[in-house]
Amino acid sequence: MACPLSGCDTVLSSGYAQLFGVPLSLLGMLTYGSVVAAALVAQQQQQQDRSLLNTGLAAGVSVLAGVSGFLM
Repeated sequence: MACPLSGCDTVLSSGYAQLFGVPLSLLGMLTYGSVVAAALVAQQQQQQDRSLLNTGLAAGVSVLAGVSGFLM
């Protein structure tokens, strides 16, 4: 992992770097990958079916941005 600051190893090996034994970086990668997959599915849907999926995507992205901001 590239880290421009000192102390990154300390943070990444601390107890705060994991949630229920799973690294936060893995959870983030899977979550953001799911959002990308859902966006691609929404793009393929008919216009009338797309509004609910877009609303869910907007809510999900807002929550992810809030959590990412909190963790930073």
